[in-house]
Amino acid sequence: MVNTVPCGGINSGSNPDRHPRKFSLIKPYSEVTFWFWPSIIFCMGKRLFVTAKFKGLENKVEIENLCQLVKESGFEDFCFVRDVKGYEKAFDDPKEMMRRAKEEIEKSDALLVDITDKPAGGRALEVGMAFGLGKKILIIKKKGTEMKNTWEGVADMVIEYEQIEDIVTKLKTFLLLM
Repeated sequence: MVNTVPCGGINSGSNPDRHPRKFSLIKPYSEVTFWFWPSIIFCMGKRLFVTAKFKGLENKVEIENLCQLVKESGFEDFCFVRDVKGYEKAFDDPKEMMRRAKEEIEKSDALLVDITDKPAGGRALEVGMAFGLGKKILIIKKKGTEMKNTWEGVADMVIEYEQIEDIVTKLKTFLLLM
């Protein structure tokens, strides 16, 4: 099941009992479906690539929680560590791993990275790939975390949070702006 969130408004008539109408747009790598009600459009199908530090099963709960918040916000979530690696070392060849990460970023509409723990390595490379591919980049960080201007240079939106659950409302705003 795909989550839906309000995605903008139109005035499609004054009859509040009018049945919703559905149409789909096919874009490279994803399908976006819109539902029309008298004054609301609902968007479905925006895929958010969630970067995550590889720690095996050590950070599985943290990753699952973040991905659940992404879904609650209306995005389809994708996390390379979870969905491709299965929380295990799945690639012997680092070039093959990064090629596959690039393929998944290409299929995504945007990328999310939490910079609270100063990401480097694979996550920083994934952000660079997303930027080079012209994907939207969303940076989240715990309040008080310093951010270098290089992160600002690639970010389409920066969200600060006290508790990770605080990101949901702003993720919905990011979805609306896409």
